Amino acid sequence: MNNSPLVSIIIVNYNGKKYLEECINSLFNQTYENLEIILVDNKSSDDSVSFVRSKFGKILVIENDTNVGFAAGCNTGINASKGSLISLFNQDAIADKEWLSTLVSVIQSDEDIAAVAGNYITGEINMAKMQSFAHGQKWILTQQEPTIFIEEMNLYLKLIT
Repeated sequence: MNNSPLVSIIIVNYNGKKYLEECINSLFNQTYENLEIILVDNKSSDDSVSFVRSKFGKILVIENDTNVGFAAGCNTGINASKGSLISLFNQDAIADKEWLSTLVSVIQSDEDIAAVAGNYITGEINMAKMQSFAHGQKWILTQQEPTIFIEEMNLYLKLIT
């Protein structure tokens, strides 16, 4: 895998304007710089889309005609992504500046690792626990089983089928 693969960060939003500035700023302040941010909006009525477009021109904004829910919103973002790694990020979350760098480092540490998750412990990412989790539970996804598990995961290999 490339030393600095493109990571596509997907934020599914529904009326989350009050969270988005801090959320997105935390992503733009990452020490890991090879990333794209995709906001999938589920028919918000709080001006989220125009706020993001005016404040953060580098973000790809996808507007759904209806609220399709979180999972379908994630899939919309994944389908539009260009990265070889995918991160699903909540609209009300704030990332530590080393969050993405740490996750990419762990996922690249072993070719059998297909997904990693970070821990929030007293405001810091706990690298030892994350590595233990990543190495202790390996998900091997094959071309025959192009399934992405979306439960408390933070970074995924993008599967090309």
